[in-house]
Amino acid sequence: MPKVEDFDLHDPAQLREFIKTTIEEALAPHAGELADAALLSQYPEVAKRYGDDPDFAEKLEEAFKLVGKNEGLSLLEAYEQVGKSGRQSSRTTGNTMDRLGKPSVNVSRKGIL
Repeated sequence: MPKVEDFDLHDPAQLREFIKTTIEEALAPHAGELADAALLSQYPEVAKRYGDDPDFAEKLEEAFKLVGKNEGLSLLEAYEQVGKSGRQSSRTTGNTMDRLGKPSVNVSRKGIL
């Protein structure tokens, strides 16, 4: 953590830097969990648009993998890329994978189970 004595907290620029650095350092250990939560928060929009697709679970699994390889790509964008490319998973369990390749959530066309 930054040391408060290293900053002039009466200087707005240094105060902003102190606050920014403190927050970044506090959140750093949780970056993966925050990224996963942000990714999963995108799921309802994808399910709303494409949940009736008979290959939804397989395409969604591929979309999760694609997002894990492409920082900044949304789940919706990844799903649409998977749909355009015709790629599908050979697995039909409906288990999505987290960015490390471990099962993270079970999904169906009706939502996260």
